[in-house]
Amino acid sequence: MRLSCDVEVVSRLLSSEGFRGKNRSARTSLAIGKKPCSGISGGLFLMLCTAKDRKGSKYKLKENVAALFTKFVGEGKATVRIREPPHDLFLSKADPIQLKSFLSAIKLGHQDKDLKASHLTTLTPATTSQVERPKTKMYIEERKDYPITTSFAKSLEVLHISNCKLRRFDSRILELKHLISLDLSCNAIENFPDQWGRLKHLAELNLSNNKLKFISKSFIQSSLSQSLCSLDISKNCLQVVPPQLFKFRNLVRINLSENQLQSVPYSAGQMSSLKFLNLSMNALQSIPSSFTALRLDEIDLHGNPFTLECGRDLRQESYTFPSLLEFTGQAVVKHR
Repeated sequence: MRLSCDVEVVSRLLSSEGFRGKNRSARTSLAIGKKPCSGISGGLFLMLCTAKDRKGSKYKLKENVAALFTKFVGEGKATVRIREPPHDLFLSKADPIQLKSFLSAIKLGHQDKDLKASHLTTLTPATTSQVERPKTKMYIEERKDYPITTSFAKSLEVLHISNCKLRRFDSRILELKHLISLDLSCNAIENFPDQWGRLKHLAELNLSNNKLKFISKSFIQSSLSQSLCSLDISKNCLQVVPPQLFKFRNLVRINLSENQLQSVPYSAGQMSSLKFLNLSMNALQSIPSSFTALRLDEIDLHGNPFTLECGRDLRQESYTFPSLLEFTGQAVVKHR
């Protein structure tokens, strides 16, 4: 079996003298198998191949693993301590399930127990694709570049798809469990998907310039309420915003400009993390009094037909505001 992950090899002899060495983690293909006959007795070996050393370096496994540190295996991290040579292999950015299985195989090799044939690999030099870092970013700006017959790389963290005339949300995107930033702006998407909760790490979502008419219940109730930091749904056809949207605790930036909103829920003023809010170019006649509790760095409300309760048009009124010096003086007196 093979495992692709980042590996840093550290000599304990150097560490004991206070030196870490110059090694840095490198994308590595690890394999367990029998070493071809070369005057060395049989047994299983652990082979590490990198882009610089595709032929790989080999470590004997039988009674040669001092320890396996697996506390963070769920995060794709582990350490394999080799007795001879005295090396520590720091593994990271591995698939947790594959890593757990691979470590079990290492343990069996150390104990000189039989491994299933599926766990053994011919110890041949790694291919280029096996030692390349996984693709984490993808930008598609034309319909002809959109992958129809091929799938998205599972390792993607950033995905931008714009100007592709998409009418539906591609369900394959929901399989990208490492996705952090998703931009689907400038398409023709009409509906939200039902399984947003599968994107547990999504922090930035841009759905601007589509044809969305409402924000679905599944979106509101998904895990995005915990992970999302930036949301852009500007230039759509929204008439109503669910109050629950403004209970997304980590949202820092919301852009709802150029929709058809006639009101904003009172809960919008209860967002403690919100710093940037854009409600411009809607049909708002007023904003909730709860807005006074917001601690914003920037707010944009231009292009709305605001009116006073008595019916006077705010745009026809002239108001005088204190100068910056007066504001400063008031703050000094207040906090003296």
